[in-house]
Amino acid sequence: MTRPMELPERKSAAQFQLLIDATQSVLAGMFVRHAPADRELAAFYRADRRCGSRDRAFINDSVFLLLRHWGWARKLAGERLILELENGKAALSRRDAGAMLFFALACGGSAPEKLETAARVIGADAVRDIAALPRRERAAKAAEALNIPMTFDENELLPDWARPLLPANFCGRMPVRPPMWLRVRKNALARVQEELTARGIVCTAVPEFPEALAVDAPSINLSTLESFSRGDFEVQDLASQGIVRFSSPRPKERWFDPCAGAGGKTLALAEAMAGTGIVVAGDVREKVLVELRRRANRAKYPDIMVRRHDGRPWRGLNPFDGVLVDAPCSCSGVWRRAPWSPWMTHREDIPRFAERQLEILRNFSRCVKPGGRLVYATCSAFRQENEEVVEKFLAADPGFRLAELNNPFTKTPCGGYMHTPDTFDCDIMFAAGMERTK
Repeated sequence: MTRPMELPERKSAAQFQLLIDATQSVLAGMFVRHAPADRELAAFYRADRRCGSRDRAFINDSVFLLLRHWGWARKLAGERLILELENGKAALSRRDAGAMLFFALACGGSAPEKLETAARVIGADAVRDIAALPRRERAAKAAEALNIPMTFDENELLPDWARPLLPANFCGRMPVRPPMWLRVRKNALARVQEELTARGIVCTAVPEFPEALAVDAPSINLSTLESFSRGDFEVQDLASQGIVRFSSPRPKERWFDPCAGAGGKTLALAEAMAGTGIVVAGDVREKVLVELRRRANRAKYPDIMVRRHDGRPWRGLNPFDGVLVDAPCSCSGVWRRAPWSPWMTHREDIPRFAERQLEILRNFSRCVKPGGRLVYATCSAFRQENEEVVEKFLAADPGFRLAELNNPFTKTPCGGYMHTPDTFDCDIMFAAGMERTK
């Protein structure tokens, strides 16, 4: 007769075996096909019908946990294998993938039953009572259970080339994903909070941004909420909201967002002007503009005009009161949300981004009227993509100067440069505010 606990144990073990399969597929996608991990996971689920909703949730959480600790987990496999793997010349064995997953689950303080299942599947010693330990000690305990004793440093969580170019505390923030942030429309905050609470969604406000809510909704699709259908809120990170507030759009102004993407900042600009201004949003990609149009219609913003362009300055447009150049970048400021990105980005990518950013900034600065404002923004933490681009632009164009603006997070003067303070649990973004003098 089957013992009562055998079936759940077998199911847990089968789920961990499925996780190993998914991990092997994701790592091959990253390092061989150069594909983002989230895209590889979606492809894995389409190809493997064994995955139910709970399996997918467990696999998503575990794979992302491994990638957040990849800088540590890669040490377990040895330098030679890792170099071959990350250069697309080798595949990770099931044994090594299982060991790395066990290690990552321990680093993340996962539930004891998940750790015990993982240890049993890979034949490792169990690790118990580690949830209260600091992350580095949890990592050391897991490595010891794998008979690979070693120590760990938070600086190892990112590639060697990136660490000297990033803020001092950047590595320590990497293992923890920031929350999902909402930007709530004026006069809708109470009913949005009421609906979120009724659905069991924990939401937290911050005094500096009364219209922002941090939400913990791991298993609920926010698009199913009535308040979403009404256009009461948009999913937008707090740092992105800060960029728009830093831009200081005023009622009845005309703004141009030439790198609009799916339109998060476009919608926020329109909201900041309370429907009294005009926002022209453009991008070189028609696909993202389709999403922008859909979002603008849902939010009932008739004052948004959407146009595709080829990246060069538009002709025939009257100059704008403000231009927000949200330039494409390395996205290092959002690496916590996309933990595979540090290992798919290379040192030589950064100057290429900076060169293109300067070109875009020069092209669209011509659309600013005298006395108008030019805001350059990135979601990068690298100075070469931020201050250095602005410095080169200002040196070549005496018609612009840095504006005297306040950082919306600290409410203090910032000399024209805005950085997201690390005291806020959100992405890292940069902005420079300039004004046209002639």
